[in-house]
Amino acid sequence: MDRAITMYEKAIALDPKDAMAYNNLGGVFYAQEEMDRAIAMYEKAIELNPKYVAAYYNFGGVFKAQEELDRAITMYEKAIALDPKYTATYNNLGNVFKAQEEMDRAIAMYEKAIELDPKYAAAYNNLGNVFSDQEKWDRAIAMYEKAIELDPKYAAAYNNLGNVFSDQEKWDQAIAMYEKAIELDPEDNDAYHSVGWSYLLLGNMEQAHHYLLQTWDLSKQKHTHAPMNIGHVHLLKANRSAAIQWYRTSLSLWEDKEAFFKGMEEDYLDLKMEERGISKDAYEVILKELRGKVENEEVNQQNE
Repeated sequence: MDRAITMYEKAIALDPKDAMAYNNLGGVFYAQEEMDRAIAMYEKAIELNPKYVAAYYNFGGVFKAQEELDRAITMYEKAIALDPKYTATYNNLGNVFKAQEEMDRAIAMYEKAIELDPKYAAAYNNLGNVFSDQEKWDRAIAMYEKAIELDPKYAAAYNNLGNVFSDQEKWDQAIAMYEKAIELDPEDNDAYHSVGWSYLLLGNMEQAHHYLLQTWDLSKQKHTHAPMNIGHVHLLKANRSAAIQWYRTSLSLWEDKEAFFKGMEEDYLDLKMEERGISKDAYEVILKELRGKVENEEVNQQNE
């Protein structure tokens, strides 16, 4: 990254009106998550070349990353006005509309991207995500399978297809898709977590524990759900003390503590813990103990 910055800065020094150099330098800052510096570069590129489509497109990406969705839309629409065949812009605009839960508009953008480029795998994948959110399973599967047909190494499409099978409780098919995603992208900790959760639901504790620990390690101990689910594994294996330790680790990572407890309550039902020997009363005792930890921490913070 540093070499790239040096190279583009030299290009700008040689030609202060080199809009492409500013745009590319903005891309480097974006990759480094230095958004203010990226914005300054894209603004300069557009100042030098008001018809620079790629700069508007990249500018839209910054605003999307910052969740300033209306400003992202403005940038993407400007790019489209300048170049109605700039395919990736329609796909990204679809992503913004999906984030705003404007699904019909999102679908229209993805379909436009596919119309312009019938081999655009990402647009099929994103269209599958909309249909998945709408629980239109067959249509979602068709889109993911098309994305995979176009790009057999598209790990995210396999992962998303696994999610559809998981939602349909087709566990063997879900696991097969997650494992394919992992094969293609060994650093995809979400796929590891999904496999672990699937095995946990199936009652295969050894495999669940293996994949959930992989998730935890790959996330550098930052994945909020992995330690909670590792706790479930220990609890279901009658190792209460280890379970509570993992639950405490998970709880410490959640900013929204009530969301943690809601997740714990939902998991009790989803994992059918009562049928597996964990009584509701025993589980409530654990939740009460964890809530006490939160309350004690809040008191300590007030006394500091």
